[in-house]
Amino acid sequence: MQSKQSSYYKGDRQDVASLIDKRYKKILEIGCGDGSFSFNFNRCEYYGIEPNLSAWKKSKSILTESYFGTFEQVFKDLPDNYFDLVVVNDVIEHMQDHMFFFDNIKQKMSDGGVCIGSIPNVRFIPNLVNFIFRKDWQYVGDGILDDTHLRFFTQKSIKRIFKEKMYIEEFIGINSIERLYTSHKYFIYLLLSLIFGKDSKFMQFSFRVRIK
Repeated sequence: MQSKQSSYYKGDRQDVASLIDKRYKKILEIGCGDGSFSFNFNRCEYYGIEPNLSAWKKSKSILTESYFGTFEQVFKDLPDNYFDLVVVNDVIEHMQDHMFFFDNIKQKMSDGGVCIGSIPNVRFIPNLVNFIFRKDWQYVGDGILDDTHLRFFTQKSIKRIFKEKMYIEEFIGINSIERLYTSHKYFIYLLLSLIFGKDSKFMQFSFRVRIK
């Protein structure tokens, strides 16, 4: 497994932040990295959870409170019925037990609280091309086949989880082939999306969910 550079734990994630109402006042970010995403919000309490020691130390100087570890390890230390926004940017695929997260985060959210985030789409066209035509599935340092990913999701599979766990969801595809590719590759992938389905155009899906 490749070691991660410090840049792996940075990111204001404007692709996700641009979709968020900035009215939230009590925020929890799972996998907060060095705390960079908090710069998208003003005048709020911002809590973070981070299992990488170096990134966690940086986040401590930025956030209201930062916990070292995973959600499973520290969730009992978090206040109940408190957070009006929970952020999980490309984190669920790293969790040892993602169902534990969906089952237990509810008790930490205030009435009307929401959970927003993003998740890699394993059906992204370049990944399908490598798998189907090149017969390859090579793990790398980041991206959809990040070597620290423990599970993979499609739009359909993550929606099914939200439904099973009693969440109401909104989905928006982000980082599409139109944004990431130009020239001949774009047109080839666009044609392939007509075969594979429009969900395959997106590298990630952003979501916003709330408890029913």
